[in-house]
Amino acid sequence: TETLLKYRSTMSAKTWAANYQQKPITEESKYFDTTRIRIDNGCEGREVRGWDLAASEGKGDWTVGVKIRTDGRTWHIVDVIREQYNPSSVDRLITATAMADGKQCQIVLPQDPGQAGKSQAQRHVAMLAGYNVKPEPQTGSKQTRAQGLATQIEIGNVTVQNASWTPMFFEEFKSFPFGAHDDIVDACSSAFNA
Repeated sequence: TETLLKYRSTMSAKTWAANYQQKPITEESKYFDTTRIRIDNGCEGREVRGWDLAASEGKGDWTVGVKIRTDGRTWHIVDVIREQYNPSSVDRLITATAMADGKQCQIVLPQDPGQAGKSQAQRHVAMLAGYNVKPEPQTGSKQTRAQGLATQIEIGNVTVQNASWTPMFFEEFKSFPFGAHDDIVDACSSAFNA
């Protein structure tokens, strides 16, 4: 697997999916029409940060926090945090991000099925006492959870901040659901659905 990971780091998500996952991505098969996402400075309104959590330091999936601001008509992607941390570092990242975002920003954390997921969600809610935190049970497929966001993208109601993470954001959205990673999409869907 190390050899494959080394190859993967040298190519785009589209090339990786086509050559090594047997899932070529064509313009017609894209889940999100990213050509409809405008880059601009956004809107004023309610803020929500959705999280997708992972616990592998330096490898595997990413822990991602996506902050969306909405006025109820448009949704603006304001910030994306993406790290590969161990569980205690993930907790520190979530806490530091909550402090930076402020108490007006709602926090949505995934609650995986089963007792372990419930325990983790309860621990995170306790850790973020004083903040507006909502554990979100993870049900249905990733595509189903992303459908509302995909619809708003399709009609041009989603914008994104021009930042260092913007190319990575577009790359993952373009390759969903066949890309190597879907962590940004998952976090973004959680924030949007809240």
